[in-house]
Amino acid sequence: MDDDDDVVTIRPVTGQQESMEVRISCPDATGLGTDIARTLLDFGLKEIQGDVSTDGKWCFLIFQVALIPGMRPRWNMLKKRLISILPSTDQHINKFYLWKEELLTHLEQKQFVLQVTSYDRMGYLHDLVNALFECDLACAKAHITTCPSSGVLDVFWICDYRKELPSEARQHEIIATLKKTLGQPDANITISAVPADGDEPNRNSVQVKRVACKDAKPSNPLRLSSARSRSRLGGADRPPILYSQNSLHSDRDHSKPSDGAKVSIDNCTAPSHTIVQVCCQDRKGLLYDITRTVKDSSLRVAYAKVCVKQNSVYFADIFVQEVQGGRITDDHMLHWLVEKVRRAVTHPFKVSTRDVYDGLCTELKVVAGVDSGGRGRPKVTYDVTHALSTLRVCVFMAQIYIERVVDEFDEEHLQELHCFLLQDMHGHALTKDVKAQVTRLVQSALLGAPLQAPHEQQQQQQHAGVAAEGIGAQEAGAVMPLPPAPAQHPHCNGKQPLPAGLKLPSAVAAGVPPSMAPNLSGWNRKW
Repeated sequence: MDDDDDVVTIRPVTGQQESMEVRISCPDATGLGTDIARTLLDFGLKEIQGDVSTDGKWCFLIFQVALIPGMRPRWNMLKKRLISILPSTDQHINKFYLWKEELLTHLEQKQFVLQVTSYDRMGYLHDLVNALFECDLACAKAHITTCPSSGVLDVFWICDYRKELPSEARQHEIIATLKKTLGQPDANITISAVPADGDEPNRNSVQVKRVACKDAKPSNPLRLSSARSRSRLGGADRPPILYSQNSLHSDRDHSKPSDGAKVSIDNCTAPSHTIVQVCCQDRKGLLYDITRTVKDSSLRVAYAKVCVKQNSVYFADIFVQEVQGGRITDDHMLHWLVEKVRRAVTHPFKVSTRDVYDGLCTELKVVAGVDSGGRGRPKVTYDVTHALSTLRVCVFMAQIYIERVVDEFDEEHLQELHCFLLQDMHGHALTKDVKAQVTRLVQSALLGAPLQAPHEQQQQQQHAGVAAEGIGAQEAGAVMPLPPAPAQHPHCNGKQPLPAGLKLPSAVAAGVPPSMAPNLSGWNRKW
């Protein structure tokens, strides 16, 4: 048997055709659970049940997972990715890396610039984003532009999960895959090193080193958050905390929490661990959001159990300790831990729309968190472009970057912005109703709900109404007409030529013709 088969095994669940069981046995590392949960989310998987156990040196994880609607299985690719992110068997080397910051450069994910110059077509952007995933590439930043001539200039800052770039063989493989997926053999695709001048896609963008969470330092340790909170309160009364003594093994109330999520603390069951209990509506990415928050808070997970009940209520018991060992007893620290977990569970991202450029187009903005390794939330660009393609909304410019902000609790942290400039098929800004549909469908895609265009819903309702009546067109053999589709631009879906009010700069990067230069003035871009 291959050694890798002992480390990661993926097999069907007996009696459940739609579920798979993922077993992992490997050396332990603080933040490893976040890396694994992130990988499962990146492959479009939801955890139905899960157990995580570790003694501080070795860990064992078992998950029952199911595909999110619309995602196709990639089990062999998932196994290779999981094996690649697991820590080395030499625990001393792992700990040495964590304490020697200058050696983290060996663990950093090296970035390259992927530039695609081609012509627009229906579903182009969504297909391109999906092709990057199929090539085992991660997108750190991006700038997407459609020009008046219906040409496209897309620039991505990418990381290679296989760590084979910049070899020529790997470049040829990526370029061939992208051309085949796009159906454009004449597309001009190049891969190069990141320029030394460090140009950013936006003036607010910051350069962040990308590493695995198991190799990163916590971004907002709980003790620092608690100290800042205590300083602001100025010795005020202790903050209220919801305590509980019910674990997953007890008879819990399986009803949905009325406020969206219930986060409580159990400091009685385990003598040396604090148990964080979460009860909320199930959605994709929950385990990732919880474990990311625990890692960012400089806590280690000793044991965890998650499950989803038949009424789609998600339960999680997370046994945590401070890195030095022992449970958390300070009320201020417990208060901030509960607040951080609740915020991560209830507000994993923000979606907003507004009209810009005097109403010429609509800006869609999605803001998501960044983990302690400097990586944004997985699958955001894929989900957004999927929703926009479903609605037949056009994107003529987009950018992805990370910025540093200070939140309402005076904590500095990183967040990833996905900004899209949108128009309808006729080149106009979106109407109020369409903007509401965009917001709803994008949120549904990010939460893992099935997507359905409004005209498809109307069609199903019409068919359901006729079937319920048992008379009319269906009995007579007539075919119910589909709602009329909006007029299509000959070169547009997913992206739209720039409106007349936006002018392109004459100076462009070397090797890019002036007609393909992106408009950088409106979003304070720097090239």
